[in-house]
Amino acid sequence: MSNKLDAGDITNLIIFGVIGFWIYSAVTGPETPETRPITNAATAGEELRPLGPDARDPFVETVSLHRDAYLNAENDVQRGVVRKSRGESLCQTFSSRFFRNWPGRLTWVSTTSDGQTVDRIKVELSDFGDNDEVAIEDSNHYEPGTLMHETLLNDVSPGDPVVVSGEFRYDTDDDVSDCFYEESISLSGGMTDPEYRAKFSSIRPAGAPTE
Repeated sequence: MSNKLDAGDITNLIIFGVIGFWIYSAVTGPETPETRPITNAATAGEELRPLGPDARDPFVETVSLHRDAYLNAENDVQRGVVRKSRGESLCQTFSSRFFRNWPGRLTWVSTTSDGQTVDRIKVELSDFGDNDEVAIEDSNHYEPGTLMHETLLNDVSPGDPVVVSGEFRYDTDDDVSDCFYEESISLSGGMTDPEYRAKFSSIRPAGAPTE
């Protein structure tokens, strides 16, 4: 008999684990703003220390594991529990919102209506197939003459493998806590094709000198 867990087993483990955590929290008392993982995932020193390239695969694996559990959940109550579990897992595992030199693929660059200012950059970290992926997206504006604008103008194009650095935005919504802000408008999109909001500090062609 195989000891390997299938996707349904993983879904049940996540659901019952979160329920157990809720029961424990009810017994020990409510979380305070100082201890809520969504806003305090680390000490001040850890928070400022960037997550290096070796953290990229565990990040993707955490998202992928919960994606599989979501797809195998039987109803929306279970799906909501899986989403909460994903946020808690990310905050407990990754001690900083800053990331450095994460490999990915540039999939989208758009500009304002005049074509001058870059207003959206999307980097895919992993492709799940069926047009689903885990990606990080920057919706800040980069004017001509800025380093980011020059990089996108001269060095990289959509489809290129890249190395990206920046910082995630924390989710501060008490009702839907994804740890790092995920901007999909639906539960399904947020779990199967998540896009995490970030501000990039640099994008470089894969193989170029890194920070």
